Amino acid sequence: MLSRSPLRTAGTLLGALVLSLTMAESAAAQIQKPKNAVKDLKAKSKLALQETKARLVNPKNVLGAQLNGFTKAVANGAPYGDAQLLELFMEMEVVQAEVAVAVQEGTASIRDHASLLLTDLRGTADPGEGVYPLNFYRGDQGHLDNFHFQMREVIRKSLKLTRNRLRRLTRNMRVNTSIDITAVVGPYLALPSLTAAPGVVSPVNDMLTVDLLMAWSDSFFTGDGAVCAAGSGNAGAGDVTVQVFDAYGVVAATEVSSLDGDDRWQVHFSELQEGNYSVVATQGDSKALNEIGVR
Repeated sequence: MLSRSPLRTAGTLLGALVLSLTMAESAAAQIQKPKNAVKDLKAKSKLALQETKARLVNPKNVLGAQLNGFTKAVANGAPYGDAQLLELFMEMEVVQAEVAVAVQEGTASIRDHASLLLTDLRGTADPGEGVYPLNFYRGDQGHLDNFHFQMREVIRKSLKLTRNRLRRLTRNMRVNTSIDITAVVGPYLALPSLTAAPGVVSPVNDMLTVDLLMAWSDSFFTGDGAVCAAGSGNAGAGDVTVQVFDAYGVVAATEVSSLDGDDRWQVHFSELQEGNYSVVATQGDSKALNEIGVR
């Protein structure tokens, strides 16, 4: 029977100790790495919310000033026909596009950052935690859910001034003219998907929306209603078909719009009867809906 030399035995023990320490460090890294990734994701999300909130300040103030200026102008005797109202809608759409891009980019940046973190985490997550660590799933009541809620709050708060100005505009138009105006602003968009997968970076805007509507008619006439609509689309999915359905589900009008440089579409319908309408946008297999009334 062969016996090991003391030196060889010591070397074997040292090698086993080094291997044991290496495995321990590796295990510790596997535990620590997801924690660091979550910490990184939270820091990035906080910054994205702050940046989006800051980017919404100017559009909010610009739109508020536009609505306020139109209201004062009409009260002072300025023209308020179809041409002026259509121009007001297009001014609102310019602001809406700026807001939509800001929110889309802020949300998409977190989805893509999460995807890159998951790429780095590939193979390090504890199997007991599932495929990915907690906070990287929608619906686990973790960080992605919190971020989604907080972004919605940023949008909601930014709408407050706009809605106040719209309320003042519609009230003053009824008092000073025979024109009834209705408007729906927001939600700015269906937030881009927060579903992250390792290494997958998706387009900033992959959602179809109907997020801006404005309608008007003269109370002295019937069948003179106008509806303007706008929203976001998917740049790779072709033109957007927009249909107006009346309260009985009958198609009252149809228009087709291409996307502009901000992936936005806009349409204008005229000679509509007074009533409630559903505005449905279709692009490829995607559909989006919003509603507005013509008084």
